[in-house]
Amino acid sequence: MLGAVFDRGRRAVTAVTVLCVWGLSIAAHAQGVFEQLVSPGQLSAPHAKFEKACTSCHEPFVRASQSGLCLACHKPIGADRTAARGFHGKHPEAK
Repeated sequence: MLGAVFDRGRRAVTAVTVLCVWGLSIAAHAQGVFEQLVSPGQLSAPHAKFEKACTSCHEPFVRASQSGLCLACHKPIGADRTAARGFHGKHPEAK
């Protein structure tokens, strides 16, 4: 009797684990599809190498992190912004 209860519990835990893994994979795929649907188009030639590495330039659904991700690669632009010089340091929309 106790063995049957234990066996049912183990099967339930296995089923829940499988469903969780399946659900997470579906969610990850759906997010990728959504992001492809809202993409503005092809990347510029210098950014083309990041085509499959979206998180290098984007944090999904968190626009506030965008500037920090850009400046991680574009250090001269960050210096211009800090010093208020050049296009990115002076243009109000570039900040």
